[in-house]
Amino acid sequence: MTYPTVRAQVAFDTAPLATTPTWTTIHEGTSTQRAMTATTRTGRQFELDPFQPGRMTLKLDNSDRRFDPLHASGPYYGKLLPRKRTRLQADWGTYLNLTGASGSMATTPDASSLDVTGDIDIRVRVALVDWTPGASSVLVAKAMFGTNQVSYVVAVDTDGTLTLFTSPDGTAGSGLVGSSTTPVPAADGTAMWVRATLDVDNGAGSRVYRFYTSTDVTHDHAAVSWTQLGTTVTTAGATSIFAGTSVVAVGAFPEDASRSTGRLYAATVLSGIGGTVVVDLDFTDGNQFTAGTLTGTDATSRVWTVSTPASLVAVTYDLFSGFVDTWPQDSQRFMGVSEMTATDGFKILSRIDLSSAYEETVRGDAPAGWWRLGDNTPTSNLCADSSGYGHDGYFKGLPASVDSIVDGADDSAVDFDGGNDRSSSTPPRRSRQRRSQSRRGSSRHRIRPFGLSSLPRPTRSTGSTSLSCWLSTMAGQRTSPSTRPVRRPVHCPPRWSTMI
Repeated sequence: MTYPTVRAQVAFDTAPLATTPTWTTIHEGTSTQRAMTATTRTGRQFELDPFQPGRMTLKLDNSDRRFDPLHASGPYYGKLLPRKRTRLQADWGTYLNLTGASGSMATTPDASSLDVTGDIDIRVRVALVDWTPGASSVLVAKAMFGTNQVSYVVAVDTDGTLTLFTSPDGTAGSGLVGSSTTPVPAADGTAMWVRATLDVDNGAGSRVYRFYTSTDVTHDHAAVSWTQLGTTVTTAGATSIFAGTSVVAVGAFPEDASRSTGRLYAATVLSGIGGTVVVDLDFTDGNQFTAGTLTGTDATSRVWTVSTPASLVAVTYDLFSGFVDTWPQDSQRFMGVSEMTATDGFKILSRIDLSSAYEETVRGDAPAGWWRLGDNTPTSNLCADSSGYGHDGYFKGLPASVDSIVDGADDSAVDFDGGNDRSSSTPPRRSRQRRSQSRRGSSRHRIRPFGLSSLPRPTRSTGSTSLSCWLSTMAGQRTSPSTRPVRRPVHCPPRWSTMI
């Protein structure tokens, strides 16, 4: 049993919405083992539930503190921030990468079971670089023209049509060909199932060709839903197929001609239309083919050999793609752990996380703690830290959620009643918290700031530190969302500069 190779990556060095992120691998299979567990949740649990943003939790071995945002000598110091792109992938199985260069193919030796002399059914899943190639591109062939060992060939012609060529006596001169009446409806580079069948004798002295296509993603030929390509081609004269000694090749003629360029995923040959499977080649089966090797075994126990420059390339499956939320720190059984959490792009599309100019400005300052007070209170008492350092706090009382006073920000604010409403955080160690109050008219507002000792140690130990707050005192009705906050200096203890 072969297990997938799981890979976790973060785009530390590129913007969150960059078209081509530069990925840094933080875990991959057994070569870079950092992830202890990975949990993803996407979609909805029940049919009538609304769709929710997908989420991922990645528990990482942080024994050397490389995933600690405060560890100045760590390899990712200064980069462990929210909104960094992240993805979780798994490699399992392969595809046959056909370069179109000389020798690019895969072959299996001749055997009596491969001698299909009556009705034949050939199915291939392939992604050609050009579906109207400059020369005929062979998909499957049991045919060697130089030694008159021609049996059957399926190819894509220069006009994009699918062709099935057979010979009753092994010679090219006696060969018979049937072509689809319309081209394969595939865009260049996209994968498509194609199928060609031949009824060698329909009982009325004629042979009948039919061609099919499918866009099904499955690699199981028996599970494909087929659509006929063009119309049925009926030609006078029954025939048979030569039982030759040629090897079977995919991607080119065994004699290295009419080479295809693209990715070949699966190929099947059946004796009889929908009959007995004699070739069942599925390169995407990780139990049969491994990336970087040159041999593998199909489901009928036939051994296939890849001829360079063709190669077996890993098939990558995307398990999750999104944006980092936090890098919280923990310890388990004397081991440092970081449980990185992330949310997928649906969060942005649903306008839950659209950034404003204000937000981008604050993030650009790399705050050590940022409590936005937009946590949908009072349904939740969590006062989340948006800095990424995990200094979450809690609301006490029942502060009401109100509109933000910052232009262009869709994040809400809270309305403290001046009584028992407050927010607080548990600092790493005990410290005296400062309290400031403001009154205007009949309205009272009290804010109990988070203890200054809850700020990270590097922040307190390197130079001056700035603690910024936005306050709006309101008498009677609340200020409209367009009201701009006012910044005024207030008295602070030495070493601290606070602007309100």
